[in-house]
Amino acid sequence: MIDIFKEFPDIIKKWEIVKYDVEGSSFRFNAKVEFIDHSLLIIKEYFYESNLKRKYSFHWIKKDENLIYRWDNSTHWPDLSTFPHHVHDGNSGNVNESRMTTLEDILIFIREKINPNVKIIYYILPQVWAWKEKRVAKVEKYCDVLASILPFEQQFYNSAQYVGHPLLDEIPRCKEKYEDTGYIAYLPGSRK
Repeated sequence: MIDIFKEFPDIIKKWEIVKYDVEGSSFRFNAKVEFIDHSLLIIKEYFYESNLKRKYSFHWIKKDENLIYRWDNSTHWPDLSTFPHHVHDGNSGNVNESRMTTLEDILIFIREKINPNVKIIYYILPQVWAWKEKRVAKVEKYCDVLASILPFEQQFYNSAQYVGHPLLDEIPRCKEKYEDTGYIAYLPGSRK
């Protein structure tokens, strides 16, 4: 969950974990997020291993604590086609169908409401060709523009645009052909 908060620095001012209990594969997670417009998101998410059930509620409220939206999966609206998933609209008082069931879904929705005209540009993409290819879908879902520094990354990302590598502009010349010199370069990485 914490990693999800880090993916929305453009709208999240601060966040706090109120409760996190784990017992076996069951957990209870409560958190509070403050956005840049001073509205709050109260998060409650529970997973019970004994009956394989997930309960959640996401309360998005104004600074004065008036409800903006509340998403949850309580079983009190059986006539909705997305039952048990639904959203309470604080402005109209209506309860509507909802296919947004995860914290990521909710934060994407809130981002579009708080910053409707802000484009998210990812420069120097995660190296999914080396590890975690599943991150491609997530990066493409959250970002409007993907700026690649390696030309072959376009094979992995559907919408990446090659923009060049920043270090290549700094190097006046480069090797044109391979020569066997007998030397080996040891280039340590930044990882521990």
